[in-house]
Amino acid sequence: MGLPFLLSVMMILSPGKKLSNSSHALYISVVQIDHRDVQSDANILVKVFANDLQDAVRASFSKDFVPTDTDAFCSANKASIEAYFLEKLHVLINGQKTTLRFLNGTKENDIFWLKFTLKAPENWADITIRASFFMELFSSQSNIIQVTHASEKRFARLTKSEPNIVLDF
Repeated sequence: MGLPFLLSVMMILSPGKKLSNSSHALYISVVQIDHRDVQSDANILVKVFANDLQDAVRASFSKDFVPTDTDAFCSANKASIEAYFLEKLHVLINGQKTTLRFLNGTKENDIFWLKFTLKAPENWADITIRASFFMELFSSQSNIIQVTHASEKRFARLTKSEPNIVLDF
């Protein structure tokens, strides 16, 4: 099962109509790490269902949570979103920890595209990824990983029982 198929499934589940209160049949998110330009930082796109992100931020940062409509959610809760993903999405390149920086989030139907960046060395021997976000809420959560470094691509599926992967380059 490839990434295009999974992206299609996510779009089928959200073709412009609202999903009600975390009641969709599939708990899946996509993480795309793009480092094709090895001379620059890596870009990360995380595609998540809007209501899942709202539930996770509300549960993790209830005191700081700013209730808004979904259009304003990412800007109103930017610090909490960044803190949540700093806790739940870890990336090590060549054994060295990297730090995500949350840039912004955009809404597309019932989906948020979250944009991050991280400092990355030019040469990679391996990348270790821990993507445990939403797994505290949904036991069947899967996070699909796509990593592009230079011209090479790697894919993985992370679950609650296996939230870590090491990909060699």
